[in-house]
Amino acid sequence: MSQPSQPNPAEIFAALSGPPVWYPQQLNLIQDSVLFVETARADYERASFLDDRMLSAQMRGGWMPFAEIAKRISPAQAPPRGFIFHIGHCGSTLLSRLLDLAPGGFSLREPLPLRTLAEEHLALGQPGAFFDAQGFDFSLRVFLALWGRKFEASDAPIVKATSGTNDLARPILHSAPAAKAVMMHLRLEPFLATLLAGPNSHLDLRGHAKARLTRLARDWEMTPAAVSKLSRGALAGYSWLTEMTAHALAAEEAGPRALRLDFEDLLADRATAIASVLEHFGLSSEQATVDALAQADIWRRYSKAPEHDYSPELRAQVLAEARQAHAADIAEGLAAVEQACMADPAKAALVEAFL
Repeated sequence: MSQPSQPNPAEIFAALSGPPVWYPQQLNLIQDSVLFVETARADYERASFLDDRMLSAQMRGGWMPFAEIAKRISPAQAPPRGFIFHIGHCGSTLLSRLLDLAPGGFSLREPLPLRTLAEEHLALGQPGAFFDAQGFDFSLRVFLALWGRKFEASDAPIVKATSGTNDLARPILHSAPAAKAVMMHLRLEPFLATLLAGPNSHLDLRGHAKARLTRLARDWEMTPAAVSKLSRGALAGYSWLTEMTAHALAAEEAGPRALRLDFEDLLADRATAIASVLEHFGLSSEQATVDALAQADIWRRYSKAPEHDYSPELRAQVLAEARQAHAADIAEGLAAVEQACMADPAKAALVEAFL
């Protein structure tokens, strides 16, 4: 993919206090700079991921020094209205696309700098960290301001995070005290079946393994086996445990600002779940809006790639097949979490309601 053409820096600087027509697509900590790309509202709506998959050869863009960006962000710039944190494979993209259809809904799906910041948050205090705690908090606030920009005054920006960034839920909700969060999950067994049904589940698990096992060791004061020694099922179970622990800790701290949502509950009663999410984010929950979202075409599409058909019925079929094909892995995942919970009942209280 060719590099976007270089705009005049003044053009980007002038837009920082206005609509998000220049999107901060990458944060490069080695260069201490941010890549901005010219982005229309339709680009946000179309993108399932605001990472490199959103780029095209036709996009204009250029790297700007982070220090110069930070100088030009108004302290009064509001952060996003809300966040969707999730554990992966639990309908978060579907929900964010539904919110795009609601009056005022404006979703930003999986900003790439959020992943960079999550990596650096985990590295705080280590010799190779780019930030100290104060520098990290400052950088996070700058990006919250950038993600909070609107095309229309009535817009409610809602950031859908990447599954591996749940460790940032607490810092984000602390830095944005008016923001609310929906925390999406699946119970352990459906999560294992869903994850293991995917043809690239091993890549998903191995790609997140280092960070997740590091966080698990920190939050549960345990020493999990090395990735090379763990079965795929056990690694999947530990993945669930790591992310659900992050949700529990953030929800405990945020109180009513955090809404827990099981994907199975959304599927079982669309209208009730949609209405609760709309109300939580301060969006219109009028019956006509709820009905429209409950019957939206996206329910019949694969939300990450809407050009492909999908449905709750097809999902149920895929899960039934996965439960047969991956029964041993699922059993190992259940056992790994059960053993961790038996070893530390106090920590188990964080997740036992969702087992």
